[in-house]
Amino acid sequence: MDTRREKRKEHAFQMGQEEGTQYVFQLSPTKSAIPMLRTHKVPEMTLSNAWQILRLCVAEMIGTAILNFAVVRAVEHPPEHSAAFLIVPIALTLSIWIAGPISGGHINPAVTLALCSSRLVSFIYLPIYWLSQFFGALTGAALAHGFTVGMLNDTAVIRAVAMANQTTAGSQGYVGQFFGLHLAAELTTTTMLLLTVLVSADSKRPSDWGSHGFYTSLAVGMMALIIGLFFGSELACFVNPVVALGLSIVLGLKSGFWAHIIGPLLASLVAALLFQFMFCADAGLKRTKACLCVSNYDYSTDLSPRDPIALPDK
Repeated sequence: MDTRREKRKEHAFQMGQEEGTQYVFQLSPTKSAIPMLRTHKVPEMTLSNAWQILRLCVAEMIGTAILNFAVVRAVEHPPEHSAAFLIVPIALTLSIWIAGPISGGHINPAVTLALCSSRLVSFIYLPIYWLSQFFGALTGAALAHGFTVGMLNDTAVIRAVAMANQTTAGSQGYVGQFFGLHLAAELTTTTMLLLTVLVSADSKRPSDWGSHGFYTSLAVGMMALIIGLFFGSELACFVNPVVALGLSIVLGLKSGFWAHIIGPLLASLVAALLFQFMFCADAGLKRTKACLCVSNYDYSTDLSPRDPIALPDK
């Protein structure tokens, strides 16, 4: 009994729940993530621990991918001078906001190394963070470059058609000359926006990352701003099917506009599954199954694992 009590006290301390324990700025995960990051021993590889480490990896990858997407787009397609200094800081803010409750939102190998060197995070987790950040950076950079190349090809085709027909075909291409490219753009940007909405509105989000009306609207607004900065005017990303539908009806733009209808709708499903499976407080397969299969599903129901996460013996 005493051993269990000691483990509960140790668990509460690591989670920042012990009375009098407060962290001024929580750069290590809160109670929704891995509680053993400060334990300088290899954790027992239970199913619960493995799942939480996977969540950490995915959160760091997505956060770092968003940041690197912004950086590469800013380099390959510089925005106007007034917007150039905004795009990367906003991307960094949103990356930390999304990944923070799960992985701490390091988004930077130097931050992880500093925390490990300060013994706030165990060096055991340094390779996990670094690998996640590396693959996230690679993914974000590759996506940004792929969109840049696709947009250049799209623009070239539009100009060639316009010259051949001696008409201004630019507006037709704007709404989707390349169906696949525009569908991918809509799917990516709308998923980002909706994931920001979902994590901001999560009532179970830890108090340090709590959802408040102003901060939620600010986060969603910043994500919408950065989507516009990502793609500029060369590639339409409406992230809203009715906007594309309205333009199609009012302006008579028909070419490929279905990409802007289908993309956001698919993205809503992707964002919802990501939220239930990875990003909500008690995320996991059990939560996702309940969301998909239970007719009287109630999000407030606690579906976290019944067995506490195993802590290594001292």
